[in-house]
Amino acid sequence: MLLNPKLVGWFSGERGWLRLAAVVIMVGALLRFALAALSHPASDSCWHLSVARFIAENGRIPLFEQFGISDRSVFSAPPLFHLVAAFVYRLFGLVNASEFAVKLVSALFGSLTLPVVFLAARKAYGSRIAFFATFFVAFLPLHINSSVVSFVDSLAVLLAVLVVYFLLLRRILLSAVFLGLALTAKQTMMFFVPFFILAMVVLYRARPKAVLAKLVASGAVAGLIGLPWLVRNYLLLGNPLWPFLYKILGGKIVPESLQGFSLAGLFSFIIPARFFLELLGAPLGSLAALSFVSIPFANVAVAAWLALTVLFILPAVAGLFARIQYRIYLFAWLALFLLVTAIYVMNVGVVSARFFLPAVPALAVVWAFGIDSMLRKASGIGVAGQRLVPVAIIILVGCAAAFSAVESGKVLVAARSWSAYDADFSWVRENTPSDALIAYRGQCMSYNVHRHSNFDLAMADYAWVNHDFKLEPVSILEPAYLQEIEDGFVLVYENAATGTKVYGRK
Repeated sequence: MLLNPKLVGWFSGERGWLRLAAVVIMVGALLRFALAALSHPASDSCWHLSVARFIAENGRIPLFEQFGISDRSVFSAPPLFHLVAAFVYRLFGLVNASEFAVKLVSALFGSLTLPVVFLAARKAYGSRIAFFATFFVAFLPLHINSSVVSFVDSLAVLLAVLVVYFLLLRRILLSAVFLGLALTAKQTMMFFVPFFILAMVVLYRARPKAVLAKLVASGAVAGLIGLPWLVRNYLLLGNPLWPFLYKILGGKIVPESLQGFSLAGLFSFIIPARFFLELLGAPLGSLAALSFVSIPFANVAVAAWLALTVLFILPAVAGLFARIQYRIYLFAWLALFLLVTAIYVMNVGVVSARFFLPAVPALAVVWAFGIDSMLRKASGIGVAGQRLVPVAIIILVGCAAAFSAVESGKVLVAARSWSAYDADFSWVRENTPSDALIAYRGQCMSYNVHRHSNFDLAMADYAWVNHDFKLEPVSILEPAYLQEIEDGFVLVYENAATGTKVYGRK
């Protein structure tokens, strides 16, 4: 037999689903904390942790301090994640563990999301569906990644689920509190407001006066918490969501990364393909991102991984056609954050699945109904079908194990790659003034050297040059820019092993 009857019995019934969910939540949390402890920040997370460190060290929120690329030279992002991370940074600074502890903030948010997903789905659909939904979130590669590397999206997802959970409990004002907090976590959570209004209207559709009263009260609560930062951005930057939607809403500062506003990207097959690949674990949605990593039998490994991703996502397709209570909620939730993702594509020309992350719990419920329907149908078609059930379970466990292994491998490779430059970063920290400005195009220099960085050579005291810095390819300089450095700066540090050069102003 494929499964031990006593083991099956222990995990059967209502208590069985609770036990299974507890196991998944514990495994998911341990995975997130373990990988976060081993990780090295990259991409946006470098900037977020640099801001958190600044707040912790200076006791104030930065307004115009430089933290990297032009879009981030002004502190426009909502501050909730940074304030929490700054508190952790300062608290653990008492025991000289701040740099380690602050990496666990996202893991905490990602791990807390799992039990809240279970509670919300259980309230709406029962423990069986809740377990499957929790399983999906626990082992979805993109959610693991956002929980491991310090992205604010892990907080946004948690707050979105809390909003829904308290809506289901009809604790409207408490739900509004978390909606307000969501607005202070990420600008795009503005798109969750229509969902909240829709939910209120549907919940109280039989009592029109109650709808109006509840909307006014909850709007006041959410607005008092979430709107001040958006108003601040409007007054200082001319756009509450700056740099997002600059082509539509305008702003006082033109983002240099602006690519225009075009619908063309939405009609490219590459965009949905990259969205799918990023959702299931490919860095930036591109298999080419793994080209600098040596993988034994790479073609076979990639083909096997692709097959598992298709098998894993198939229940979500089946779930789209399942009969689901609160269907209008789920589809509205999904549609709003697909719209956010599409707007990002139209603004920047590339896709980022992280903009869809707050809707992952809704996708998880759809997936849960799909896998539940597939298993029930298999069980109802006789002995042959019943034999498919343990096979399906084994496939799911295999997907979870494979995705966890891939995410672990990505974290370890990235951490090892960054550590190769430790000597270079240490030199800058130890041999430049604390207020020095480093000329660098990218987001991670500030985090690694504890100095502000910017791409404006006229302001810079030092310049970082590396012609083979694959960890942030955007930092590799054009010949004209390099010539400007060589004319105005002098070489003060060189590491032949890494190819790094640091220039100081003459």
